[in-house]
Amino acid sequence: MDDLVVDVLKPEGLVYTPAPDGDLKLVSVEYVVPSPGSNPPGPSGPPPSVLGREMHILVPPPGPAFYILHAWVWSHNPADMFSDWNPKVTCP
Repeated sequence: MDDLVVDVLKPEGLVYTPAPDGDLKLVSVEYVVPSPGSNPPGPSGPPPSVLGREMHILVPPPGPAFYILHAWVWSHNPADMFSDWNPKVTCP
Protein backbone atom coordinates (compact mmCIF):
# COMPACT_ATOMS: atom_id res chain seq x y z
CA MET A 1 0.00 0.00 0.00
CA ASP A 2 2.92 2.33 0.42
CA ASP A 3 4.10 2.30 -3.19
CA LEU A 4 1.36 4.71 -4.42
CA VAL A 5 0.87 2.52 -7.50
CA VAL A 6 -2.21 0.60 -8.61
CA ASP A 7 -1.35 -2.63 -10.42
CA VAL A 8 -4.37 -4.64 -11.55
CA LEU A 9 -2.31 -7.85 -11.26
CA LYS A 10 -1.13 -7.07 -7.71
CA PRO A 11 -4.10 -6.11 -5.53
CA GLU A 12 -3.28 -4.98 -2.00
CA GLY A 13 -5.90 -7.25 -0.44
CA LEU A 14 -7.59 -10.59 -1.05
CA VAL A 15 -11.04 -11.23 0.44
CA TYR A 16 -11.96 -14.79 1.42
CA THR A 17 -15.12 -16.30 2.91
CA PRO A 18 -15.65 -19.75 4.43
CA ALA A 19 -16.79 -22.34 1.91
CA PRO A 20 -19.37 -25.02 2.82
CA ASP A 21 -16.57 -27.60 3.20
CA GLY A 22 -14.70 -25.40 5.70
CA ASP A 23 -12.03 -24.24 3.27
CA LEU A 24 -11.64 -20.60 2.35
CA LYS A 25 -12.99 -19.33 -0.97
CA LEU A 26 -11.50 -16.29 -2.72
CA VAL A 27 -14.37 -13.91 -3.50
CA SER A 28 -12.87 -10.47 -4.11
CA VAL A 29 -9.74 -8.39 -4.52
CA GLU A 30 -9.19 -4.97 -3.03
CA TYR A 31 -7.01 -2.19 -4.38
CA VAL A 32 -5.76 0.40 -1.88
CA VAL A 33 -3.74 3.61 -2.37
CA PRO A 34 -3.05 6.30 0.27
CA SER A 35 -4.93 9.55 -0.37
CA PRO A 36 -3.50 13.06 -0.04
CA GLY A 37 -4.93 13.08 3.52
CA SER A 38 -3.00 9.96 4.59
CA ASN A 39 0.15 10.01 6.67
CA PRO A 40 2.40 9.93 4.74
CA PRO A 41 0.30 11.52 2.00
CA GLY A 42 -0.57 9.74 -1.20
CA PRO A 43 -0.78 11.22 -4.68
CA SER A 44 -2.59 14.51 -5.17
CA GLY A 45 -4.79 15.24 -8.13
CA PRO A 46 -7.63 13.12 -9.44
CA PRO A 47 -8.37 9.81 -7.70
CA PRO A 48 -6.51 6.81 -9.12
CA SER A 49 -8.45 4.28 -11.16
CA VAL A 50 -8.23 0.56 -11.79
CA LEU A 51 -10.22 -1.70 -14.11
CA GLY A 52 -11.72 1.43 -15.65
CA ARG A 53 -13.26 2.51 -12.33
CA GLU A 54 -12.30 5.50 -10.23
CA MET A 55 -11.22 4.58 -6.71
CA HIS A 56 -12.95 6.29 -3.77
CA ILE A 57 -12.30 7.10 -0.12
CA LEU A 58 -14.29 4.79 2.13
CA VAL A 59 -13.56 6.56 5.44
CA PRO A 60 -13.32 10.33 4.97
CA PRO A 61 -11.03 12.51 7.09
CA PRO A 62 -10.23 12.38 9.92
CA GLY A 63 -10.25 8.63 9.12
CA PRO A 64 -7.36 6.84 7.44
CA ALA A 65 -8.33 8.33 4.06
CA PHE A 66 -7.25 5.60 1.68
CA TYR A 67 -8.54 5.30 -1.87
CA ILE A 68 -10.04 1.83 -2.32
CA LEU A 69 -11.83 -0.31 -4.88
CA HIS A 70 -13.23 -3.81 -4.44
CA ALA A 71 -13.75 -6.14 -7.38
CA TRP A 72 -16.08 -9.06 -6.57
CA VAL A 73 -14.60 -11.26 -9.29
CA TRP A 74 -15.38 -14.70 -7.81
CA SER A 75 -18.69 -13.91 -6.10
CA HIS A 76 -21.71 -12.28 -7.71
CA ASN A 77 -22.58 -9.02 -5.96
CA PRO A 78 -26.18 -7.91 -6.56
CA ALA A 79 -25.22 -4.40 -5.44
CA ASP A 80 -22.53 -4.04 -8.14
CA MET A 81 -19.28 -5.79 -8.98
CA PHE A 82 -17.35 -2.84 -7.53
CA SER A 83 -19.40 -2.16 -4.37
CA ASP A 84 -17.59 -2.00 -1.04
CA TRP A 85 -19.85 -4.63 0.54
CA ASN A 86 -21.49 -7.75 -0.84
CA PRO A 87 -24.77 -8.70 0.87
CA LYS A 88 -24.34 -12.32 -0.25
CA VAL A 89 -20.94 -12.75 1.43
CA THR A 90 -20.58 -13.16 5.19
CA CYS A 91 -17.57 -13.48 7.43
CA PRO A 92 -18.48 -15.29 10.65
